[in-house]
Amino acid sequence: MSEQNPWEGFHSAWVNTMVRHLNGDLLPPDLRAIPQADYHSDCYEVQVFDNRRDRQLSAAVVVATPGNKVRSERRKGFAVKCADFLQRHVSVMIVDIVTLSGASLHNELFTHLGLSRTGENAEQYSAAYRLRADHGQWQLDVWSFPLAVDAALPTVPLWLAVDLAVPFDLERTYEETCQVLRLDAE
Repeated sequence: MSEQNPWEGFHSAWVNTMVRHLNGDLLPPDLRAIPQADYHSDCYEVQVFDNRRDRQLSAAVVVATPGNKVRSERRKGFAVKCADFLQRHVSVMIVDIVTLSGASLHNELFTHLGLSRTGENAEQYSAAYRLRADHGQWQLDVWSFPLAVDAALPTVPLWLAVDLAVPFDLERTYEETCQVLRLDAE
């Protein structure tokens, strides 16, 4: 990203592309995705609502920005937001393609939840998180995908309910956003 193509413009466009793909052919008819952007807190996300259950929030795709990763208090705020979703039984997907910082928002979330981190220590990643009951105990399930510069983005499960996920092709939405913003011509 550069001054000619700022992060804010890309993230806003990417979230809208994600919404088009989800509402177009991925979500069941009773679910609907809407984009959310809060430019003051560098927050870009997609929220998926279940119209059968009084528009209850079912899932959120949260896109990390440079502003989320630079300072400790912003990383903590990002983790609190994601933890709040999970505590309300809203599945979360984090997409972090930001290469400007050595911080891991995945690790920040685990620290906030009081969990020990397992697996790789990727700075850029996508991860899906789902909270479910297992023999009376709450269990956090995590699907984590490390990302690499110049490698295709993964298809990640977007959990809409404990027993329902759709395969969300991040590369497809990323490529479409780059084409619309003419980023592939640079």
